[in-house]
Amino acid sequence: MDANSFSTTPVKLLQAQQAAHHLLTECKSYLSRSQELTLRDFQHKMATKRTRSKLKSAAAWPILNMATKINRQLFQAHRHLSQQAQQ
Repeated sequence: MDANSFSTTPVKLLQAQQAAHHLLTECKSYLSRSQELTLRDFQHKMATKRTRSKLKSAAAWPILNMATKINRQLFQAHRHLSQQAQQ
């Protein structure tokens, strides 16, 4: 994404793009197949200038909600591991 597109894209879409990239690269084992397809579809839409310009900020909410859900699962797994290590 170039600097001009970056400055005209709504902030929520940029945050969702960052979350989608993080989930697909770092947390892939926590994703279902449909979640992975949703994230890849969103990334594809964000990569194309024409479709990115048509996206509204509301398109970011499902991605951000998915990121929050996966982040909760990661935290629970981390807490479970640290509790086991203390015992």
